[in-house]
Amino acid sequence: MGTIDSNRFKVTCPKCGAIESVAVHEKGSAYGASWQSGPELKAFKVQWEDKGSSGPFVVSAQCRVCAISATIVGP
Repeated sequence: MGTIDSNRFKVTCPKCGAIESVAVHEKGSAYGASWQSGPELKAFKVQWEDKGSSGPFVVSAQCRVCAISATIVGP
């Protein structure tokens, strides 16, 4: 089973400058595939939403140090 698709996200805190990047992969084969769950990040509290066949997406993120909303760049 290999990687079929990926969603990549970059989360940045506008106050302290913390940056964390994460990729979530769809794994499988021609017979079926499934998305990984959205992982927990070290520097940010992240709220994930499962978009079904499009995979999980970051809905919101908060810096663990500054406790403010983070900037999310991704699909």
